Amino acid sequence: MAAKCRFCGQTFGNAQGVRAHLKSCAAYQGRPEKAAKVESLRQHSIGSGTLGNGSLGGDLADEPDESDLPLRQLQQRLAAERVRLQLREVEDAHAELDRAAEAKANERQRLREQEAEQARAKDRAKEEARRSQGDSATQAERREAEKRERQEKRRSIIQDVKRQAVDCWFAGFLVPSDFKPRVCLAIEQQLQPLAIEEIPLSELIRLAEGIRDRMHREEKAKTEQAAHLAKQRQRLIQHGLAYAQRELRDVDGLSFPDTWRIESAVKSDLESIAGTESLADVEDRVEQVFEDNGLGCDDEEDD
Repeated sequence: MAAKCRFCGQTFGNAQGVRAHLKSCAAYQGRPEKAAKVESLRQHSIGSGTLGNGSLGGDLADEPDESDLPLRQLQQRLAAERVRLQLREVEDAHAELDRAAEAKANERQRLREQEAEQARAKDRAKEEARRSQGDSATQAERREAEKRERQEKRRSIIQDVKRQAVDCWFAGFLVPSDFKPRVCLAIEQQLQPLAIEEIPLSELIRLAEGIRDRMHREEKAKTEQAAHLAKQRQRLIQHGLAYAQRELRDVDGLSFPDTWRIESAVKSDLESIAGTESLADVEDRVEQVFEDNGLGCDDEEDD
């Protein structure tokens, strides 16, 4: 890991290179505390002539005698210890710098890893959202397909029921042309709310046949009633015309054109009857036509 000298700012490959550089670093060697320590070492170094306080006497620069040898050895050891302590201080300072730099590098690495993890999490979230959206679309398509399939199945069942209950059925009497379509519509409306997929086909056919037979009876009754009303209406019209002819024959001096005109008016009026009227009602209508044509007033005047 790269290391930087905190005195001159020069960069080296590692801390050991920085420590080797300190021996020749002018900024380091020229700092005040370093100069004071060097001066102190110089005063107490070998051949300096004194230990630093003058209490031992004599000038060490003079020719040493054998009695001064232990003192000089002590001075050498003290000087070496001071140098070792100073080097340890420098090493500790650079070790602290190395630890701080390593901590910063670790923090930057942690931030980079955190950012990378956040980016990966964001990508995973996007992928999950895309996959979820795709799954939702697939599920919606599957539900729609199942719905269409159910509808087709229901439609097929209803068509089969109508075919067997209506198309293959003979009415037995003359029915209007719109009767079978009305029966099919009624059957379909009756079957739509039911869960026909779960009901046996035979039961559905019986239900449709019940609807068909009920409507057939109603249609037959309606047809018979209409026929009866038609006969009753025709009978009432004939009765009214006969009544008018008899009454007109009893009118004296009535010309043929007037007779024909009044009979035509009576016939036109009787065409509007429903067939539910009574004979008396028809005769009253004839009398009203007579009055409208001036016959009633003459009769009253004659009376």
